[in-house]
Amino acid sequence: MSFSNRLMDKRFNGYRMMPIPNELDKIVQSVVHAYRNGTPHEREIMIGQIKARSAMRLAIYGERMAAVAVRTTTVAPLRDGLTALALAVTRIEDFREFLLLLTPVGHAADTIGVAPLSLVEDLKPLFPESALQLMHDFLAKAPQDRSLKSMGLKTRGTGNDFRYFG
Repeated sequence: MSFSNRLMDKRFNGYRMMPIPNELDKIVQSVVHAYRNGTPHEREIMIGQIKARSAMRLAIYGERMAAVAVRTTTVAPLRDGLTALALAVTRIEDFREFLLLLTPVGHAADTIGVAPLSLVEDLKPLFPESALQLMHDFLAKAPQDRSLKSMGLKTRGTGNDFRYFG
């Protein structure tokens, strides 16, 4: 099964609003980790295999991992989420959708006390140039200019019920 085909399963329909965590998160995580652990040549091939539908699922995973980062106050979910978003932007036609799903990652990083741009810098060798530029430009903005409110997003719940929506 190709890299991206793992994300084409019909079980992903409605993924954005499914409970966190969900068994599908592990499937997306395996795709993200396969990419991150690949050689530069393998990563290039993997990017070429991403389809629009799997790109949206990767981007939604990024948002979900932002919620996990806030719940657990850990950085690892943000690294996975940013990697997924970097892959997603290669096939998302409207970059505004990408920014909408990147916003929670910036919020989560700010919430747990991590500079969002430092995460991008740490992962820079893995990301396609197009993703790096969009992420850098957006996350370099002042927090109020990339706030949840400015993007029409909100949070709901606390602790293990925390999540983003909008």
